[in-house]
Amino acid sequence: GDGPAVGDGATLMLRPERLYLLGTPPASGPGLRATVTDLLFEGATRRVLLRTDDGTPLAAEVASTHEPVRPGDTAWVAWPPDAPVVLAGHSTRAGATGTDVDHVEASL
Repeated sequence: GDGPAVGDGATLMLRPERLYLLGTPPASGPGLRATVTDLLFEGATRRVLLRTDDGTPLAAEVASTHEPVRPGDTAWVAWPPDAPVVLAGHSTRAGATGTDVDHVEASL
């Protein structure tokens, strides 16, 4: 089939540009409560780094005009129903990649 079979392990991937931040739980659809841990300013966008209540790291890319958030703020991370990509198998680590974003930006 096109995806893992029922009962098989799977990893759910969400692209940062498909996530959006809310101040309250989403009225409908999926969402996770998370704490803002850092912000990276990228011109027209900001990358907001977050950590869910269970410790999973997330990254959301939002417009620089988005309502400001600061490290320590609580936000709800939501996404449209077609955003998740299901990958067969379990990732060896949850959350964002191990890429050092600061190192990559400094190298450009």
